[in-house]
Amino acid sequence: GDGGGGGGGGSLAGLGGEGRAMPDLDLEIHKCCPDGIRTPRLEALLRDGFAVHNTSLSEGERQLVETAFGAGLVRVLCATSSLAAGVNLPVRRVLFWSLKKGVSSMTATDFRQMAGRAGRTGMCDAGDAFVLTGGGAQGGVQPSVDAAVQLLAEPIPPVTSRLLSRSAAAP
Repeated sequence: GDGGGGGGGGSLAGLGGEGRAMPDLDLEIHKCCPDGIRTPRLEALLRDGFAVHNTSLSEGERQLVETAFGAGLVRVLCATSSLAAGVNLPVRRVLFWSLKKGVSSMTATDFRQMAGRAGRTGMCDAGDAFVLTGGGAQGGVQPSVDAAVQLLAEPIPPVTSRLLSRSAAAP
């Protein structure tokens, strides 16, 4: 590959962490999306170190974005809550432009799950989470400062494991 962010192949050398194995983007595209990338502009974004992650991507495209991000090929990732649950990809910063998850209001647990991607213990030395507020204009996308403060102050309900109760019931 050419190692650059242009239209040719390459691994975007220099974008990842030092000493980390950097996969070739063309090889990752072939492995994750053998029939090609169907989302317009995704490949061009990836080659420039950017990506999106949402439920409109195919499973292979989501895997490609996750692999490229984890390898350091992607430096800026715009994602919906689809990335926050179940994928262990630490980041330096999480920015919230909305406190909605789909059409519903985000819960304190949702917020902390997503914000918790920033500065994961043992993976990053620090992390920041920001809520971008818009003053609370009716019909606007961005939350008010009051809504953000209220969500941050909301207690998280206790978590109860069902694993122990299921194993005790097993023969």
